[in-house]
Amino acid sequence: DEEAQRGVNAFEEAKRMKQREYRMELEEQAEARRLEEERLKQQKQRDREYMDSLTEKEKQAEIAERKRQYEHHEKSRELFARQLQEKHRTDDWARNEKDREEKRLLDLADMKDKEAAAAERAKRRAMQEQAVHQRQAVEDQIREKERQKAEEREKDRYYAEKYKEMVEDQDRRRWEVEEKRRT
Repeated sequence: DEEAQRGVNAFEEAKRMKQREYRMELEEQAEARRLEEERLKQQKQRDREYMDSLTEKEKQAEIAERKRQYEHHEKSRELFARQLQEKHRTDDWARNEKDREEKRLLDLADMKDKEAAAAERAKRRAMQEQAVHQRQAVEDQIREKERQKAEEREKDRYYAEKYKEMVEDQDRRRWEVEEKRRT
């Protein structure tokens, strides 16, 4: 029972650690997004100042170049997002697989604990049954001894009665013999 509880506690602790790691990862992502937004604001401000200093033709050329860079950057971001999503999916799969394995091991340990408990109960039950049989055997022996004693008492009573009858018979004969002598 204690072993199973320790296993459950270890499982719960591992689960809390994973949640903590996931939470920290989300916080890091949020911080990275915040820093990126701040960088983009500053970049926009510099761009505005730079664009204000250019002529119209230079502005058009700069806008076209920036559009090309932006599209390239967006494609890179999409690729990175897909890669990150795939990494998370893989991490989640690995985490789930590890959780399943831990649960399977806990279930296996629990089954072993249940089997050990069942074996212990069977052993105790067998010991109790053996104790009952021993008690019954002792009680049977006691009853047998009491029966033998009762038979012996009965025999003793029978022989005592016979002896008494024999003594009475002898006394009666003596008395009869003495009566005949007197008469």
